[in-house]
Amino acid sequence: MKIGEELEIRDELALAPRPTVASVVKNPKTGAEMILIPEGEFLMGGTAVRERPIRKVFLDAYRIAKNPVTVGEFMAYCADMKIDFSKFARPSWGWIDDHPMVRVNWHEARDFCIWAGGDLPTEAQWEKAARGTDGREYPWGNEWDPSRCQRSRLTVGDGKSTSPVENYPSGASPFGCLDMAGNVWEWCLDWYADGYAGEPNRNPTGPETGTSRVMRGGSWFYRDPKNFRAARRKDLGPWFRNYDRGFRPAGPP
Repeated sequence: MKIGEELEIRDELALAPRPTVASVVKNPKTGAEMILIPEGEFLMGGTAVRERPIRKVFLDAYRIAKNPVTVGEFMAYCADMKIDFSKFARPSWGWIDDHPMVRVNWHEARDFCIWAGGDLPTEAQWEKAARGTDGREYPWGNEWDPSRCQRSRLTVGDGKSTSPVENYPSGASPFGCLDMAGNVWEWCLDWYADGYAGEPNRNPTGPETGTSRVMRGGSWFYRDPKNFRAARRKDLGPWFRNYDRGFRPAGPP
């Protein structure tokens, strides 16, 4: 797709009605708020090689968690499933109930989501929930605003820790999802490939095979604005764990 065609699509979707905060229900197992993302098209992708081509993608309706899974939610899951929580390495700031759960690999994150009645979001589902339908750069709009997310400020790592999941209401996406920029990188369901060449434009689920999984959203450890763009993609081996990686579930409408 040529640049002129991309701009034409952006203009078309920019004129469409902006999404509003959708209906919210509580997950009966976790108590977490799940936001309805209605069916329809959105503009997916960005200008970086690994984000192209920019294109319109149609998704069926689904729900996604308003916030990343918290430490408290994950502890409750471990108690219910008789999983030894102590196997998860404690971050330097400690385990705090309303902070995102970290140091969970892709397999463990997916197990939680299935237990909760859903799955990890596909990266298309994650991106639509993060940026709405109009191709905006960040969940809140097209202009970078460091006050709207948990991130490092002057040097990489000076953010020091995650923050409570409700700490940045001004960073909400058009659908009302929080922390889709900053706080923790989030696991997605898809295998990773550079770019979207050959993927369908309706309910894409990524490549059939791969060696790493997709992560989205940026984290408290990073400071460069490019890492917090809604189209930004990162890949990571599914067994990898770190202190700035988390996740949120998605599920049926």
